[in-house]
Amino acid sequence: SIGIIIRVSGVRIPAPLLFDSLEKFLLIEKIKTFILSNQLISSNEHIFAAVSGGVDSMVMLYCLNLLKKESNFNLSVIHVNHGVRPGDTDEDENLVREWCAGHDLPFHSKKLSGFDLISPENDLRDARYDVFNEILLQNPDAKVATAHTLDDQVETFLMRLAKGSKVKGLCGIPAMRDAFIRPMLNITKKELYQFAMDKKIPFHEDYTNKDEKKLRNKIRRQIVPGLIETFGENFYEGFRRSQQDLIDVWLNFMESMQQIYLKYVKEKDNGLEIQIEDYRSLSLPERRQLLNGCVSKFYPLNFQIRSTYFEQFDEFVHKASTGKQFHFENNLNCLKNRTSIYFTVDQNSASDLLELYPGRVVYIGRNKISLKKVENGDRTVDENSHIELICGDRIQIPLTVRNWNEGDFFYPLGMNKKQKLSDFFINQKIDRFRKVSIPLVANGMDIIWVAGMRLDDRYKLTKTCKSVYKLEMSGTF
Repeated sequence: SIGIIIRVSGVRIPAPLLFDSLEKFLLIEKIKTFILSNQLISSNEHIFAAVSGGVDSMVMLYCLNLLKKESNFNLSVIHVNHGVRPGDTDEDENLVREWCAGHDLPFHSKKLSGFDLISPENDLRDARYDVFNEILLQNPDAKVATAHTLDDQVETFLMRLAKGSKVKGLCGIPAMRDAFIRPMLNITKKELYQFAMDKKIPFHEDYTNKDEKKLRNKIRRQIVPGLIETFGENFYEGFRRSQQDLIDVWLNFMESMQQIYLKYVKEKDNGLEIQIEDYRSLSLPERRQLLNGCVSKFYPLNFQIRSTYFEQFDEFVHKASTGKQFHFENNLNCLKNRTSIYFTVDQNSASDLLELYPGRVVYIGRNKISLKKVENGDRTVDENSHIELICGDRIQIPLTVRNWNEGDFFYPLGMNKKQKLSDFFINQKIDRFRKVSIPLVANGMDIIWVAGMRLDDRYKLTKTCKSVYKLEMSGTF
């Protein structure tokens, strides 16, 4: 017989095996192309694949394991066992461990404590990323690959669209953020299931993904199938193209804004200064984004300034007399001088203690924080980092709200040891301007919540809690 070799995209495949392996080849080629086009992995890099045991991450692991030799990178696996599904989560860990052992891959695992089925999704996510960041601290040149898919991208877009996100939010999940890469953002969940079945890749289903009390699950199980039924499978490709165009426009705009920021904004005396003439020379979208950039130097919260407040600020710059101040609620101020505007935090008000009672609201910076007692009933919240449920058994009313002070520490959720807030902020890449203005909710000397960022492990919600309170932070502009 004559051996026939067929070359596909530069790869030589024996003809008898072509049709058997074509589907596998095409999906892996699709992932490889996405990795190359987004420059996710460089030669000789060490990649830690974050593998839960679900279909997404097991297919990602399978594909990365096939690509590692051709693309010349080292591959290890990290598994986080949350322990929220008794028995099931241990089976997840064993599945991943056994797969790694069978393929001679280094396996790392971390089992967390203190979480259960009612733990907010955001807390679980933060705990996972704490583990990933520990790995990155030990391996500073490594990257962590997560198994986000095109379906995750669609769900995120719809959630943000419904909440009125600006262009930045609608750009969705980035292919790479710092040391985190998402090599499967162009793959649909349907493709993954088919691939896993064809190649007999083992995986476990998480039954909590069927809980439609969680917003993302409801979108996944009700809204997205309706879109596919209405528009057909081509919906995914149309969505992908449109969002990529949105990303390209945003990146070009932000590149331009970065140059404008560096040119016009000067750091001065722990504040920021802009010449009024420079500010007035910009277009309205540029002025708005420049203001966002200045405010974000003091606050880490990921939302854009609302239109009404920008309009008020814009009018202030154009019409206010010299010496007037624009107050961003309590402690961020903008002073109008003769030729410039100057942003600064009032350090005196930043150290004041504000008392927080159930049913009341306190204002701090450009945020308002409320406390509410949760009666018997639903104790779940959606994926919102600005809402936390806390165990109220140890708290003394009123709680207090303040900003950071030197020496502050807390016990980050998922950790059984304390951490200085200054170190926490460094790990979260929060600069010196921002950290002085991040709201802290405290119970006496204990910091319960670094608002919008992390809950203290000592006050997390468990099944044994007799009283439950809800903390909520929202922007005042």
